[in-house]
Amino acid sequence: MAYSNKVNELVAAGSKAYSEKDYDTASDKYGDACAEFHEESGKDDPDLLYLYGKALYQAAVASAGVFGGEVNNAANEEEDNQAEGNDDNDGAFQLEAPMADGEEVPDAPAAEEEDGDKDEDKKEEQGEEQSDNNDNDTQIASGGNSLFEEAWDVLESARALWQDQYDEHPDNKEVLEKLAEVYDLLGEVGLEAENFEQSASDLKQSLALRQKICGDDTSNKLLVESNYKIALSEEYCGNRESAIKYLNTAIDLLTKQDADGDDAKADKEALLSDLRDKLEEIKRDQTDTEAEQMAQLKGLIGSAFGATPEGSSSATTKPAPAAVNDLTSMVKKRKAPKDDKSAKRSKPISK
Repeated sequence: MAYSNKVNELVAAGSKAYSEKDYDTASDKYGDACAEFHEESGKDDPDLLYLYGKALYQAAVASAGVFGGEVNNAANEEEDNQAEGNDDNDGAFQLEAPMADGEEVPDAPAAEEEDGDKDEDKKEEQGEEQSDNNDNDTQIASGGNSLFEEAWDVLESARALWQDQYDEHPDNKEVLEKLAEVYDLLGEVGLEAENFEQSASDLKQSLALRQKICGDDTSNKLLVESNYKIALSEEYCGNRESAIKYLNTAIDLLTKQDADGDDAKADKEALLSDLRDKLEEIKRDQTDTEAEQMAQLKGLIGSAFGATPEGSSSATTKPAPAAVNDLTSMVKKRKAPKDDKSAKRSKPISK
């Protein structure tokens, strides 16, 4: 589609910022391009919306990475210092060295009173600083949440528009490819937001469309990518057998693909090695889980007959669930669309 000069300038600026990994600026420029196009034409353009949503998604990932990394590490260090009674931080705020034992201090009572006032002032200042830091941390977290939500909303709008085009022209391969891409990116949003069931659903939609595009040609690397992403989503959903199936498919597809040149062959072998390692990891986890479930079953049977298995403090003790960083509030599970496939699905709600 032909755009106006102003829209083209905004898109070019957004593309430049995106290539420099300045995703905040890129999303601003792409967003302005979407707004300008809508003002000029009175409608939305799915291609522009996709660019905008992709930039928002990358900005959300970057924001979540900062919050989950540097901020959390700093918080953990502070908690460790408090737990261990570490006085190093207190020393950093000390303006004068402590007096040696037996050393005389002129006007000691006044000095003590003054020091006491200073200590109170320090505590108040430190309390205010801590409060400000907590507010900043909350702003970073909520900012990441809102960016994921906004990215989802924009990408969902692009998906609905492309779905309309596909319904009108089902033989249009270009639209089919774009629809597959936006489903793939929606699946990535679900992965990042730990909404794994929805992620698996969107990624499977993308894979189905890509298989339709490729037909009997299985050499397209996107098929390997789709199967691998679905395997990850299924693993995180706890569906290990399904994850193993999709990983095996990814390995089989990649094995059959040709690689021209030494570099390409080396990259292929490295990727195959990674996929096989991941497969073994999932199989190992599945075996451990089955062994654990069998041990629990034996414990329950033993308990019914008044026996407790060796090495078990309680026959019916269940393993504690693994701690998971809950980000599912970023993207709420969407309801399946009704008969109208182009209808917008439920918008994610942040806590």
